[in-house]
Amino acid sequence: MKVLLILIDDSPPDLAWVLIARAEVSNALGEHLATERRAFLTTVDSPDGERFAEAAHSFLAGVSELSVDWRVYLAEWDAHHVADDWQEFRDETRAILGRWAASLTRAAETIYPLALQSGAISLRAVVKH
Repeated sequence: MKVLLILIDDSPPDLAWVLIARAEVSNALGEHLATERRAFLTTVDSPDGERFAEAAHSFLAGVSELSVDWRVYLAEWDAHHVADDWQEFRDETRAILGRWAASLTRAAETIYPLALQSGAISLRAVVKH
């Protein structure tokens, strides 16, 4: 995400590099979310399992909504539209990347600790990821 944020601040913008960086961000987010879904949909039979399940369900619902918004953003901002309205593209890119960053921070601060506590994931899995 940082590379994309740096590239959108370049003046004049290098459209090809911006689109490549955005594609890389999109691929990384997709892989990360697939891993989280597998881990967070784990059924845990423990006292903390119910709290984890509720938190994970809420988190995944929010991520699903954000994923839809991301796909809309990608569809709306093809190379032609990016070139035509660079400033609006920059603003929308910053906004949606900010939402992704907040979502990832929420997972790190709330969901992962609950997943560890409930036994849904091991510390080794978190360190590897």
